[in-house]
Amino acid sequence: MPPAPVNHDDLWEICRDNLLRALEGFGGLPPSGGDFEQAARERGRQRAEQNVPLDTVLRAYRRGAG
Repeated sequence: MPPAPVNHDDLWEICRDNLLRALEGFGGLPPSGGDFEQAARERGRQRAEQNVPLDTVLRAYRRGAG
């Protein structure tokens, strides 16, 4: 099995931040973690710098949103 492109701590942070943003959105609360779209762009930039293939990044976002 190839190594994961994202380490455990990074994955934990991503999941926590996304869950927080989702719960705030569902509850109509002001975002405490910043703009969701800006965060997605930043994560995308980070994955590009890590040379993670775009299809892998898109698959992960689809799974997370589905």
